[in-house]
Amino acid sequence: MNNNIDYKLLSLLSDLNYHTISQMSVLLDVNYKVIQKEISFLNKYFSSKHIDITIESKTGKGIRIVDDNKLLSELIKDEKNDIFKQETDSLNEAIIFELLNNEYTSVDSLCSTFSMSRTSVLNIIKSIKNDLDNHNISLASKPYYGYYIKAEELDIQKYLYNLLISLPIKDRCRLYKIEEKEYAQFSEKVLT
Repeated sequence: MNNNIDYKLLSLLSDLNYHTISQMSVLLDVNYKVIQKEISFLNKYFSSKHIDITIESKTGKGIRIVDDNKLLSELIKDEKNDIFKQETDSLNEAIIFELLNNEYTSVDSLCSTFSMSRTSVLNIIKSIKNDLDNHNISLASKPYYGYYIKAEELDIQKYLYNLLISLPIKDRCRLYKIEEKEYAQFSEKVLT
């Protein structure tokens, strides 16, 4: 899920008028399917949080927000709401881990995994490449295969260590895909 897209989508739909998904995909620089997934996600999110907002879709008209209780403007203004939080650094780190976990990683697979456009992914790869170069790690590509990491194992380990110790525990757990409780138990065993 790309929280930045959620926020922008809700902002664009906040006028409560109908808009086509094609318009939204152009304005948000993402493909049609990403918008459809975000609409589905947002409707499920609103339902699970008992928020009386839905995004309805009508053939021939497009999509619009139904907000009978005028809750949307409050929701958009609430910066602390977790649906709108997006940090570029955490996205970069997630993409770096994706690159390290696979022999080859295609731009298309990154687009799909992170619900982003090719342009956005390529911009992030460009910034990641500059960062990795500063740590004696190169990001190379092979036509028809994708990107791969090219470096000495020790350089990769140093980079990962520095990256992980700089992260809050919550983000470490998210990257490792484990619960905080499991991480605490693991840390206790390793550190003692």
